[in-house]
Amino acid sequence: MIKVLFIALCLATLYAEPAWVTHPPYGVVGVANKNSDATLQKRIALINAKAELAKQKKMHIQSENILIDSSFSSKDTQKSFELIEDASILQEHKADDGTLYLWVQ
Repeated sequence: MIKVLFIALCLATLYAEPAWVTHPPYGVVGVANKNSDATLQKRIALINAKAELAKQKKMHIQSENILIDSSFSSKDTQKSFELIEDASILQEHKADDGTLYLWVQ
C-alpha cells in the first residue's frame, strides 16, 4: 500500500507543471492557448510575455492583429511601441490541455 502511494506521488510530481508557471522567481510568463500551428502559438506566448514585460517597464501597449494565412482569420494580441529585443526565453512548458507557457526575462 505504501509503495503504491509512493509511486502515485512520484508520478504526480513528474507530470505537475513547473513552479515558475504560476510564480516565476523573476521575469514574466507568457501564455498562449492550444493552437494547431506551434510556431504561431509560441509567437503569441512570446508577444504576451513581452506585453507583461512592457507593463512592468510602464510602456504603452497597443493592439496587433496576426493574420493566419490558412484560415484568413485574425487573433488579437498585444504589442509594445518600444521593442523589447533583449527578452529571452528561459524555459517553456506545454500543459496537458495544449496551453503553452514561456518563462521570459
